[in-house]
Amino acid sequence: MKILSASLDFFEIPENTNHAKQINTTLAVPPRTSAGNLEDRTDSAPSRIPISTQLQPSKSPAQAIWCRVQIRTDSQWLGIGYARLSSALQKETIQAIAENEFFPLLIDQQIGYPEFQFQQCQQKIGKENWSSIFANTYAAIDLALWDLKAKERQLPLYKLFGPEKMALPAFVSGTASASQEVASILPEFRYWQKQGAIGLLIEVGSNNLEAEAEKLQVLRDTIGEETWLGVSANNSLDWNGALALAPFLDEDLGADWFEEPLRLANAQEDRPLGYQKLAERVAIPLASGTNWTKPIDFLLAAQHGAIRVLRPDIFQLGGLTPLYQMLSLVEPFPVTVVPRYLPEIAAALAYRFPAISMVDYSVNGLTSLVDEHFSSSLPLTWRANKIHLGDSLGIGWDSLSLSLHRSSTVDS
Repeated sequence: MKILSASLDFFEIPENTNHAKQINTTLAVPPRTSAGNLEDRTDSAPSRIPISTQLQPSKSPAQAIWCRVQIRTDSQWLGIGYARLSSALQKETIQAIAENEFFPLLIDQQIGYPEFQFQQCQQKIGKENWSSIFANTYAAIDLALWDLKAKERQLPLYKLFGPEKMALPAFVSGTASASQEVASILPEFRYWQKQGAIGLLIEVGSNNLEAEAEKLQVLRDTIGEETWLGVSANNSLDWNGALALAPFLDEDLGADWFEEPLRLANAQEDRPLGYQKLAERVAIPLASGTNWTKPIDFLLAAQHGAIRVLRPDIFQLGGLTPLYQMLSLVEPFPVTVVPRYLPEIAAALAYRFPAISMVDYSVNGLTSLVDEHFSSSLPLTWRANKIHLGDSLGIGWDSLSLSLHRSSTVDS
């Protein structure tokens, strides 16, 4: 079976959908309590600078644009792939890259070989030029090719990687941005907690670490110590800020991990040794990888052992193929891998790669953006406090594709 044509279109769905209106609950937020003076935490940090200068304001992500790739074959099968794009990337440029650089390489090729097609397309662009715009564009193509591979074999995607599907616990992200107060975070989180989420990932990013610590303490007091809680600084802290906040997160808050604490300049100047220096001084597990574009970066981090939670972004890497490569590289090492976005892809890989023991269910992800009356079309569902995959052929996006594009505006 051969590829006949490929097309790409764009659509936008309002993010941060308020699901809280669907449940009737009164949420009591306890008064702010002192989180202690972070400047007095000299046990972890060798020196202190004024707290107000330790944190750069982290910019909230711009409204995301999603692209859909459809690959048609000379058989009955249609391959569907999606990618979440930054609005900073021009749609015209992405369209040109897809139509002029990638699609011509696919026409008349046999389906079922996404790894070869990824290598071919990356070689044309050059590994050194595989920047976010090329990776983002190709991610949707790569996922469509994997969708076709599974459909050709008349299998759900997960069966390409193992005989069984895994039911995994999931936390939610995207419900607690740095600009939100606890009172606005709680209703949305409670909705997802009711679905089965074990906890949430909260972002920090103001100019005042003391205020951030108080906000985190109020959240922890409200949701309880048994609820999973991750904290992301979105690469906004300098060394002193990270060293000041980390002991509080570990000892007082009982946070499960500290994600992307360091400014990119600090983290990348000798990556992964930038995080090695921090890991030697703090006890809380460090999570990173959301901005990395090469599987080798994850291997280096796993080898050094400073980063205990790897957070690959399938769209930054360029699809499932490089994600699989990355997982294979780090397999010998004692790391946890929690991919961002597309929990249906992470869950499909979990049997083959036990390092994926939980998933990130982004409320700004693909499946959570679908209206409730389309829920039967989702490739995964919440059941018994875990994420469960369906048994639709391929990734399971065929019905979802119809649902999304029936309820959103598609730009040609």
